[in-house]
Amino acid sequence: MRTPHLPVAFNRLISAVTHPLVQIVARSRPLRAECEPIRRFDHAFTALWERLAPKFDLSVRRDSPYLNWRYIEPPHVRYSVVALKRQGELHGYAVYRHRHEPLGRVTMLVDFIVDPDDVSGLKTLLRWVDRAAVAEDSDKVRCYVLHGSFRRVLRRNGYFGVKSGVEVAAKLNAVQVPKGFYDQTENWHVTFGDSDQDH
Repeated sequence: MRTPHLPVAFNRLISAVTHPLVQIVARSRPLRAECEPIRRFDHAFTALWERLAPKFDLSVRRDSPYLNWRYIEPPHVRYSVVALKRQGELHGYAVYRHRHEPLGRVTMLVDFIVDPDDVSGLKTLLRWVDRAAVAEDSDKVRCYVLHGSFRRVLRRNGYFGVKSGVEVAAKLNAVQVPKGFYDQTENWHVTFGDSDQDH
C-alpha cells in the first residue's frame, strides 16, 4: 500500500511493513468457487453475456468475439484472464494486468463480469486478483467500477473510493430510452476496459 502524496522512501517503508500482513490475509481467505486462467474466450462467454445482459441497464456487449478482440488479440498490451466456474459451469471472469507507475507497481483490474447478485462469485474473483497482485509484488490493486452493487462488494472487501480522472460519456441513438435514463447509473456496468486509456 502506498500513498501518492508521501515521499517514495516513506512509501517503500510502508510497503515493507504491511507486506507480511497482506500475504497472511490473502492466503487465509478461502476461494468459494474455482478460478481457471484462460487464454481465449470461447462460446461459453457469449452464453454468459446473454444470460447476464438483462441485469444491466447499460453495458458494452461482452460476447466472446468482443472479449477476444479487446483482451486477447492486442499485441501491445498483455492481459491475464481468469474464468469463474462452479462444477464446470461458467459464472464470470476477470481481466487484469500489472504495470509500473512512478510510485510503485500496480495491478489493474481492467474488466470483470458476474451476476450482480453473485456476491460470493465476485469476492472469489477479487481474491484471485489480490493473490496475483501479491505474487507480482504490487503495492495496490486499482479498478474503475460504476455499478452500485459491485461497488458495495468492493468496499466490503478492502477497496475504497478515490477521485477518478476517468469520465463516462454515453448517448444511445438506436433505441428510445426512458426519461431520466442518463441520471440513474446504478445499474450501468462500466469498467476501465470500456475506456480508451488502456489500449
